[in-house]
Amino acid sequence: MTAARPNGKGTKLDALEWDFYQLPDDEAHRAFFYEYARSSNIVCDLVDNFRQEIKQHKRPSQPILEHGLFPLLFWLGRVRDFPKKPWQKLGHDTRLYSDLGNPSSFSLDGFQPIQFIGWDVFHDGVPKDKTKMILGRAGIEYRFNKTTIKVAPHESIFVLRVNWKASDPAITQALYRHLDFMRPPDCTHLAKSVSPKQSSLDEKKIPFRKTNALQWLGVLRRRNAVKTWRDFFSLYERRDFSRGAERAREEDCRKAKLILDWFNTGAPLHTKDFK
Repeated sequence: MTAARPNGKGTKLDALEWDFYQLPDDEAHRAFFYEYARSSNIVCDLVDNFRQEIKQHKRPSQPILEHGLFPLLFWLGRVRDFPKKPWQKLGHDTRLYSDLGNPSSFSLDGFQPIQFIGWDVFHDGVPKDKTKMILGRAGIEYRFNKTTIKVAPHESIFVLRVNWKASDPAITQALYRHLDFMRPPDCTHLAKSVSPKQSSLDEKKIPFRKTNALQWLGVLRRRNAVKTWRDFFSLYERRDFSRGAERAREEDCRKAKLILDWFNTGAPLHTKDFK
């Protein structure tokens, strides 16, 4: 993080480090993970280690693979300006189109981990033009080697080519991305999903809105940059400090610290702590 204008009351941060009020809703999901990761020394160190291991064509170390937010580390490792630049200074494409939670189907060590093989090569007597039309369709029975493979109405069958030269994480993430992309449109309604505004990377619900969490982080960063709450109010609130005025802001800091603990250690998040 960058800071500017030190004075006797502390350091006043650049507004882009804490002012997320104007952030569009369609950026909040990625901005939440990006900015909290910037505030976590543990995550920053893991991302740096991950980048070094990839450059050396090494398998990611166990602390990286076992981190509960591994897809986040994978994503941040490819964002060149992390952690130097705040989210709102990143390029337009990174902010709107970067694929957090669904890393690229190409591994960072140059291999293509997974390819889906069309059913036209396993047509078993069925005209190829017809088999191409039913690739991945739900509820379709297939015949291979004179054996019928039965599926339920909500199931599909695919054939994969796996490149075992790719790393395990690259293969896993490529599979995740492909399956997410290839869900049949007529089965979309079957998926149990959580709004991105309240979901983690695995679509599990988290007990707060990401837009609120970014505001809490903004308060924590500003408080850490000054000596006292009186200085905080003087620099950022533009009103006189009075006894007890800091209580709401202290609550914001408490919530932001709980989220940072989650990033650092995987400590569980409880709904009661964010009411």
